[in-house]
Amino acid sequence: MKFFAPAWVFLALFSACSSRVPSSEGGIHRGFEKVKIGRFQSRALFRPADVKLFGDRAPVVIMLPGSGPNGPEEAMPGTTTVDGQDSFLFLRYAEALTKAGFNALLVGKPGVEYHSGWGEGSRFYNAEMYEKLKWQDLIDNARDAMEWAQTDKRVHPDRVWVLGHSEGTQVAVDFATTLVPLEGLILLGFSGEDLKTTLEWQLVERQIEWFVSRDVDKDHDGFITREEAAAWPEASFPFREGEKRVSVARTREAVRAMPEIKAMIEKFAQKPLYGYGVFDRGSQYVKAALVPPAIYAFTGELDVQTPAREAKKLASTCKEEGKSICHVKIWPGVGHAFSPPKSPRAQPFLDLTLGPPAPEFLDALTTTMREALGTPSVNVPGPAPENWD
Repeated sequence: MKFFAPAWVFLALFSACSSRVPSSEGGIHRGFEKVKIGRFQSRALFRPADVKLFGDRAPVVIMLPGSGPNGPEEAMPGTTTVDGQDSFLFLRYAEALTKAGFNALLVGKPGVEYHSGWGEGSRFYNAEMYEKLKWQDLIDNARDAMEWAQTDKRVHPDRVWVLGHSEGTQVAVDFATTLVPLEGLILLGFSGEDLKTTLEWQLVERQIEWFVSRDVDKDHDGFITREEAAAWPEASFPFREGEKRVSVARTREAVRAMPEIKAMIEKFAQKPLYGYGVFDRGSQYVKAALVPPAIYAFTGELDVQTPAREAKKLASTCKEEGKSICHVKIWPGVGHAFSPPKSPRAQPFLDLTLGPPAPEFLDALTTTMREALGTPSVNVPGPAPENWD
Protein backbone atom coordinates (compact mmCIF):
# COMPACT_ATOMS: atom_id res chain seq x y z
CA MET A 1 0.00 0.00 0.00
CA LYS A 2 1.52 3.28 -1.03
CA PHE A 3 1.54 6.05 1.54
CA PHE A 4 -0.14 8.97 -0.23
CA ALA A 5 0.71 11.89 2.05
CA PRO A 6 2.92 14.49 0.34
CA ALA A 7 6.21 15.36 1.97
CA TRP A 8 4.86 18.77 3.02
CA VAL A 9 2.15 17.40 5.33
CA PHE A 10 2.58 20.34 7.70
CA LEU A 11 3.14 23.97 7.24
CA ALA A 12 2.16 22.36 7.90
CA LEU A 13 5.24 30.80 16.55
CA PHE A 14 10.54 38.36 25.78
CA SER A 15 11.51 41.03 26.79
CA ALA A 16 10.92 44.08 24.62
CA CYS A 17 14.58 44.44 23.74
CA SER A 18 15.41 44.26 20.03
CA SER A 19 18.08 45.14 17.54
CA ARG A 20 17.58 46.64 14.09
CA VAL A 21 19.13 45.64 10.80
CA PRO A 22 18.98 48.04 7.83
CA SER A 23 16.13 47.40 5.40
CA SER A 24 16.83 44.83 2.72
CA GLU A 25 17.69 46.65 -0.50
CA GLY A 26 16.44 43.94 -2.82
CA GLY A 27 15.33 40.38 -3.22
CA ILE A 28 12.37 38.89 -1.43
CA HIS A 29 12.59 41.32 1.52
CA ARG A 30 12.21 44.52 -0.50
CA GLY A 31 9.86 46.88 1.32
CA PHE A 32 10.35 45.13 4.68
CA GLU A 33 12.62 46.12 7.57
CA LYS A 34 14.51 43.36 9.36
CA VAL A 35 14.30 43.43 13.16
CA LYS A 36 15.39 40.99 15.85
CA ILE A 37 12.92 40.73 18.67
CA GLY A 38 12.88 39.85 22.33
CA ARG A 39 14.48 37.20 24.49
CA PHE A 40 14.94 34.80 21.56
CA GLN A 41 16.17 37.50 19.14
CA SER A 42 13.58 36.06 16.76
CA ARG A 43 13.89 37.13 13.15
CA ALA A 44 11.08 39.44 12.18
CA LEU A 45 10.07 41.73 9.34
CA PHE A 46 8.24 45.05 9.66
CA ARG A 47 6.28 46.68 6.86
CA PRO A 48 4.64 50.05 7.53
CA ALA A 49 1.06 50.74 6.49
CA ASP A 50 0.72 51.82 2.86
CA VAL A 51 -2.12 54.20 3.74
CA LYS A 52 -2.41 56.43 6.79
CA LEU A 53 -6.00 56.24 7.95
CA PHE A 54 -5.46 57.21 11.59
CA GLY A 55 -2.72 59.82 11.51
CA ASP A 56 0.91 58.97 12.08
CA ARG A 57 0.21 55.85 14.15
CA ALA A 58 -1.48 52.89 12.46
CA PRO A 59 -2.84 49.65 13.90
CA VAL A 60 -0.42 46.72 13.77
CA VAL A 61 -0.97 43.06 12.94
CA ILE A 62 1.52 40.58 14.41
CA MET A 63 1.81 37.54 12.13
CA LEU A 64 2.55 34.06 13.54
CA PRO A 65 3.38 31.20 11.14
CA GLY A 66 2.29 27.58 10.99
CA SER A 67 4.03 24.39 12.08
CA GLY A 68 7.58 23.50 11.18
CA PRO A 69 10.72 25.65 11.00
CA ASN A 70 9.14 28.78 9.55
CA GLY A 71 10.87 32.11 9.47
CA PRO A 72 8.97 35.40 9.13
CA GLU A 73 8.42 34.87 5.40
CA GLU A 74 6.58 31.53 5.78
CA ALA A 75 8.44 30.32 2.70
CA MET A 76 7.22 27.42 0.55
CA PRO A 77 9.42 25.67 -2.05
CA GLY A 78 8.52 25.75 -5.72
CA THR A 79 7.81 22.02 -5.69
CA THR A 80 4.65 22.78 -3.69
CA THR A 81 3.35 25.85 -5.55
CA VAL A 82 0.97 26.55 -8.42
CA ASP A 83 3.60 28.19 -10.62
CA GLY A 84 6.66 26.17 -9.61
CA GLN A 85 8.31 29.22 -8.01
CA ASP A 86 9.15 29.63 -4.33
CA SER A 87 6.27 31.31 -2.51
CA PHE A 88 6.49 33.56 0.54
CA LEU A 89 3.03 33.44 2.05
CA PHE A 90 3.49 35.96 4.86
CA LEU A 91 5.00 38.56 2.54
CA ARG A 92 1.90 38.40 0.35
CA TYR A 93 -0.55 38.46 3.27
CA ALA A 94 1.38 41.39 4.79
CA GLU A 95 1.20 43.37 1.55
CA ALA A 96 -2.58 42.89 1.48
CA LEU A 97 -2.91 44.03 5.09
CA THR A 98 -0.69 47.09 4.76
CA LYS A 99 -2.92 48.17 1.85
CA ALA A 100 -5.78 47.97 4.35
CA GLY A 101 -4.08 50.39 6.74
CA PHE A 102 -2.22 48.02 9.07
CA ASN A 103 1.42 48.01 9.95
CA ALA A 104 2.59 44.40 9.68
CA LEU A 105 5.09 42.65 11.94
CA LEU A 106 5.97 39.18 10.64
CA VAL A 107 7.52 37.01 13.34
CA GLY A 108 9.60 33.90 12.70
CA LYS A 109 9.92 31.03 15.12
CA PRO A 110 12.78 31.27 17.61
CA GLY A 111 15.94 29.80 16.15
CA VAL A 112 14.84 30.08 12.50
CA GLU A 113 16.85 32.39 10.25
CA TYR A 114 15.63 34.74 7.55
CA HIS A 115 15.05 32.82 4.34
CA SER A 116 18.07 32.75 2.03
CA GLY A 117 17.70 29.29 0.47
CA TRP A 118 16.67 25.74 1.25
CA GLY A 119 19.97 24.38 2.57
CA GLU A 120 19.90 23.16 6.17
CA GLY A 121 22.99 25.21 6.92
CA SER A 122 21.18 28.49 6.24
CA ARG A 123 17.86 27.59 7.83
CA PHE A 124 18.64 28.30 11.48
CA TYR A 125 20.54 30.87 13.48
CA ASN A 126 20.19 28.51 16.47
CA ALA A 127 19.02 25.01 15.57
CA GLU A 128 19.25 23.81 19.17
CA MET A 129 16.94 26.60 20.31
CA TYR A 130 14.38 25.61 17.71
CA GLU A 131 14.51 21.90 18.56
CA LYS A 132 14.01 22.60 22.27
CA LEU A 133 11.10 25.03 21.86
CA LYS A 134 8.10 24.60 24.12
CA TRP A 135 4.58 25.81 23.34
CA GLN A 136 4.86 28.54 25.97
CA ASP A 137 7.90 29.86 24.10
CA LEU A 138 5.71 30.57 21.07
CA ILE A 139 3.28 32.52 23.26
CA ASP A 140 6.16 34.41 24.88
CA ASN A 141 7.54 35.15 21.41
CA ALA A 142 4.21 36.72 20.46
CA ARG A 143 4.25 38.78 23.66
CA ASP A 144 7.75 40.04 22.88
CA ALA A 145 6.60 41.01 19.39
CA MET A 146 3.67 42.94 20.82
CA GLU A 147 5.88 44.78 23.29
CA TRP A 148 8.30 45.68 20.51
CA ALA A 149 5.50 46.92 18.26
CA GLN A 150 3.92 49.08 20.96
CA THR A 151 7.17 51.03 21.35
CA ASP A 152 7.47 51.82 17.64
CA LYS A 153 6.39 55.37 16.84
CA ARG A 154 4.52 54.22 13.72
CA VAL A 155 2.27 51.88 15.71
CA HIS A 156 -0.89 52.79 17.61
CA PRO A 157 -0.15 50.95 20.88
CA ASP A 158 -3.83 50.30 21.63
CA ARG A 159 -4.70 48.81 18.24
CA VAL A 160 -2.91 45.48 18.11
CA TRP A 161 -4.13 42.53 16.06
CA VAL A 162 -2.65 39.05 15.77
CA LEU A 163 -2.76 36.88 12.66
CA GLY A 164 -2.10 33.15 12.88
CA HIS A 165 -1.83 30.68 10.03
CA SER A 166 -2.56 26.97 10.58
CA GLU A 167 -0.88 25.96 13.85
CA GLY A 168 -0.28 29.67 14.38
CA THR A 169 -4.04 30.13 14.83
CA GLN A 170 -3.81 28.15 18.07
CA VAL A 171 -0.84 30.19 19.24
CA ALA A 172 -2.85 33.35 18.51
CA VAL A 173 -5.85 32.07 20.46
CA ASP A 174 -3.70 30.97 23.40
CA PHE A 175 -2.00 34.38 23.40
CA ALA A 176 -5.39 36.08 23.44
CA THR A 177 -6.45 34.06 26.49
CA THR A 178 -3.67 35.71 28.51
CA LEU A 179 -5.86 38.84 28.51
CA VAL A 180 -3.45 40.99 26.54
CA PRO A 181 -5.34 44.00 25.10
CA LEU A 182 -5.84 42.82 21.52
CA GLU A 183 -8.30 44.43 19.12
CA GLY A 184 -8.71 41.40 16.89
CA LEU A 185 -7.52 38.04 15.61
CA ILE A 186 -7.15 37.08 11.94
CA LEU A 187 -7.18 33.28 11.68
CA LEU A 188 -6.08 31.80 8.35
CA GLY A 189 -6.63 28.06 8.00
CA PHE A 190 -8.10 27.80 11.50
CA SER A 191 -6.97 24.72 13.45
CA GLY A 192 -9.67 23.71 15.93
CA GLU A 193 -8.45 20.26 16.94
CA ASP A 194 -5.42 19.30 19.00
CA LEU A 195 -2.31 18.12 17.19
CA LYS A 196 -2.94 14.43 17.90
CA THR A 197 -6.37 14.58 16.28
CA THR A 198 -5.10 16.67 13.36
CA LEU A 199 -2.13 14.38 12.78
CA GLU A 200 -4.20 11.21 12.84
CA TRP A 201 -6.66 12.75 10.39
CA GLN A 202 -3.91 13.98 8.07
CA LEU A 203 -2.09 10.67 8.02
CA VAL A 204 -5.10 8.36 7.61
CA GLU A 205 -8.54 9.84 7.12
CA ARG A 206 -7.46 12.73 4.89
CA GLN A 207 -6.40 10.56 1.96
CA ILE A 208 -9.56 8.49 2.28
CA GLU A 209 -11.85 11.51 2.49
CA TRP A 210 -10.19 13.74 -0.09
CA PHE A 211 -8.87 11.13 -2.53
CA VAL A 212 -10.19 7.58 -2.22
CA SER A 213 -13.86 8.26 -1.41
CA ARG A 214 -14.03 11.49 -3.38
CA ASP A 215 -12.40 10.51 -6.69
CA VAL A 216 -11.20 6.89 -6.83
CA ASP A 217 -14.51 5.36 -5.78
CA LYS A 218 -16.33 7.05 -8.65
CA ASP A 219 -19.73 5.47 -8.06
CA HIS A 220 -19.44 6.02 -4.29
CA ASP A 221 -20.54 2.48 -3.46
CA GLY A 222 -17.87 1.98 -0.80
CA PHE A 223 -15.68 -0.21 -3.01
CA ILE A 224 -12.75 0.37 -5.35
CA THR A 225 -12.68 -1.76 -8.47
CA ARG A 226 -9.50 -2.56 -10.35
CA GLU A 227 -10.79 -0.38 -13.18
CA GLU A 228 -11.29 2.55 -10.82
CA ALA A 229 -7.84 2.06 -9.29
CA ALA A 230 -6.20 1.92 -12.73
CA ALA A 231 -7.10 5.57 -13.28
CA TRP A 232 -4.63 6.49 -10.51
CA PRO A 233 -1.33 4.73 -11.36
CA GLU A 234 0.60 6.73 -8.73
CA ALA A 235 -1.39 4.99 -5.98
CA SER A 236 -1.70 1.34 -5.00
CA PHE A 237 -4.49 -0.42 -3.13
CA PRO A 238 -4.69 -3.55 -0.93
CA PHE A 239 -6.21 -5.91 -3.48
CA ARG A 240 -5.84 -9.58 -2.63
CA GLU A 241 -4.97 -12.04 -5.34
CA GLY A 242 -7.97 -12.64 -7.58
CA GLU A 243 -10.06 -9.82 -6.09
CA LYS A 244 -11.89 -7.51 -8.46
CA ARG A 245 -12.63 -4.91 -5.83
CA VAL A 246 -11.54 -3.83 -2.35
CA SER A 247 -13.61 -1.92 0.17
CA VAL A 248 -12.83 1.64 1.18
CA ALA A 249 -13.01 0.46 4.79
CA ARG A 250 -10.25 -2.12 4.25
CA THR A 251 -8.20 0.46 2.38
CA ARG A 252 -8.49 2.76 5.40
CA GLU A 253 -7.34 0.01 7.76
CA ALA A 254 -4.40 -0.82 5.49
CA VAL A 255 -3.25 2.79 5.71
CA ARG A 256 -3.81 2.90 9.47
CA ALA A 257 -1.71 -0.25 9.94
CA MET A 258 1.33 1.14 8.16
CA PRO A 259 4.32 1.34 10.53
CA GLU A 260 5.22 4.79 9.18
CA ILE A 261 1.95 6.15 10.55
CA LYS A 262 2.55 5.02 14.11
CA ALA A 263 6.18 6.15 13.98
CA MET A 264 5.29 9.66 12.85
CA ILE A 265 2.61 10.10 15.52
CA GLU A 266 5.02 8.93 18.22
CA LYS A 267 7.72 11.27 16.90
CA PHE A 268 5.47 14.32 17.18
CA ALA A 269 4.12 13.27 20.58
CA GLN A 270 7.68 13.30 21.93
CA LYS A 271 8.62 16.75 20.66
CA PRO A 272 9.23 19.28 23.47
CA LEU A 273 7.01 21.73 21.60
CA TYR A 274 3.96 19.55 22.20
CA GLY A 275 4.80 18.49 25.73
CA TYR A 276 2.96 19.32 28.96
CA GLY A 277 -0.33 18.08 27.56
CA VAL A 278 -0.38 20.21 24.40
CA PHE A 279 -0.28 17.25 21.99
CA ASP A 280 -3.64 15.78 23.05
CA ARG A 281 -5.24 18.69 24.91
CA GLY A 282 -8.58 18.47 23.13
CA SER A 283 -10.45 20.75 20.75
CA GLN A 284 -10.05 24.53 20.86
CA TYR A 285 -13.42 25.84 19.62
CA VAL A 286 -14.87 27.03 22.91
CA LYS A 287 -11.58 28.59 23.97
CA ALA A 288 -11.41 30.52 20.69
CA ALA A 289 -15.05 31.63 20.94
CA LEU A 290 -14.49 33.03 24.43
CA VAL A 291 -11.46 35.24 23.75
CA PRO A 292 -12.22 38.99 24.03
CA PRO A 293 -10.86 40.18 20.63
CA ALA A 294 -12.90 40.21 17.45
CA ILE A 295 -12.33 37.21 15.17
CA TYR A 296 -12.01 37.22 11.39
CA ALA A 297 -11.36 33.70 10.12
CA PHE A 298 -10.68 32.57 6.57
CA THR A 299 -10.28 28.96 5.41
CA GLY A 300 -10.03 27.53 1.91
CA GLU A 301 -12.88 25.35 0.70
CA LEU A 302 -10.33 22.75 -0.46
CA ASP A 303 -8.08 22.92 2.61
CA VAL A 304 -6.69 19.44 3.21
CA GLN A 305 -4.49 20.53 6.13
CA THR A 306 -7.07 22.09 8.45
CA PRO A 307 -10.42 21.29 6.81
CA ALA A 308 -13.10 23.92 6.38
CA ARG A 309 -15.43 22.13 8.79
CA GLU A 310 -13.18 23.30 11.64
CA ALA A 311 -13.74 26.95 10.71
CA LYS A 312 -17.47 26.25 10.35
CA LYS A 313 -17.50 24.71 13.81
CA LEU A 314 -15.77 27.82 15.14
CA ALA A 315 -18.59 29.90 13.64
CA SER A 316 -21.30 27.77 15.24
CA THR A 317 -19.49 27.76 18.58
CA CYS A 318 -19.22 31.56 18.49
CA LYS A 319 -22.98 31.74 18.01
CA GLU A 320 -23.59 29.33 20.87
CA GLU A 321 -21.32 31.34 23.17
CA GLY A 322 -22.80 34.68 22.09
CA LYS A 323 -19.60 36.15 20.69
CA SER A 324 -20.53 39.42 19.04
CA ILE A 325 -17.80 39.73 16.40
CA CYS A 326 -16.83 36.35 14.94
CA HIS A 327 -16.78 36.32 11.15
CA VAL A 328 -15.88 33.08 9.34
CA LYS A 329 -15.50 32.89 5.58
CA ILE A 330 -14.89 29.74 3.54
CA TRP A 331 -13.05 30.84 0.43
CA PRO A 332 -13.99 28.85 -2.70
CA GLY A 333 -11.62 26.88 -4.89
CA VAL A 334 -8.47 27.19 -2.76
CA GLY A 335 -6.59 25.21 -0.14
CA HIS A 336 -4.51 25.82 2.97
CA ALA A 337 -2.39 28.64 1.52
CA PHE A 338 -5.35 30.12 -0.39
CA SER A 339 -4.00 28.80 -3.69
CA PRO A 340 -5.87 26.38 -5.98
CA PRO A 341 -4.79 22.77 -6.61
CA LYS A 342 -2.28 22.39 -9.43
CA SER A 343 -3.76 22.07 -12.89
CA PRO A 344 -4.66 20.36 -15.10
CA ARG A 345 -5.87 17.56 -12.84
CA ALA A 346 -6.43 19.75 -9.74
CA GLN A 347 -7.12 16.85 -7.36
CA PRO A 348 -7.31 18.64 -3.96
CA PHE A 349 -5.11 16.13 -2.10
CA LEU A 350 -2.65 14.81 -4.69
CA ASP A 351 -2.27 18.21 -6.34
CA LEU A 352 -2.42 20.46 -3.29
CA THR A 353 -0.37 23.63 -3.44
CA LEU A 354 1.05 26.02 -0.85
CA GLY A 355 1.01 29.29 -2.71
CA PRO A 356 1.07 31.77 -4.14
CA PRO A 357 -2.19 33.01 -2.62
CA ALA A 358 -4.90 33.74 -5.15
CA PRO A 359 -5.04 37.48 -6.03
CA GLU A 360 -8.80 37.48 -5.49
CA PHE A 361 -8.32 36.30 -1.92
CA LEU A 362 -5.65 38.90 -1.22
CA ASP A 363 -7.86 41.68 -2.60
CA ALA A 364 -10.75 40.54 -0.41
CA LEU A 365 -8.45 40.33 2.62
CA THR A 366 -7.51 43.96 2.03
CA THR A 367 -11.13 45.05 1.65
CA THR A 368 -12.49 43.10 4.59
CA MET A 369 -9.79 44.09 7.03
CA ARG A 370 -9.98 47.77 6.08
CA GLU A 371 -13.66 47.60 6.93
CA ALA A 372 -12.81 45.82 10.18
CA LEU A 373 -10.64 48.78 11.14
CA GLY A 374 -13.73 50.97 10.92
CA THR A 375 -12.99 52.79 7.68
CA PRO A 376 -14.70 52.66 4.28
CA SER A 377 -13.17 50.49 1.56
CA VAL A 378 -12.49 53.31 -0.89
CA ASN A 379 -10.26 52.47 -3.87
CA VAL A 380 -9.48 49.00 -2.57
CA PRO A 381 -9.82 46.32 -5.27
CA GLY A 382 -12.03 43.29 -5.08
CA PRO A 383 -15.35 42.53 -3.42
CA ALA A 384 -15.55 41.91 0.30
CA PRO A 385 -16.62 38.37 1.18
CA GLU A 386 -20.35 38.03 1.61
CA ASN A 387 -22.50 35.59 3.53
CA TRP A 388 -20.24 35.28 6.54
CA ASP A 389 -21.02 32.19 8.58
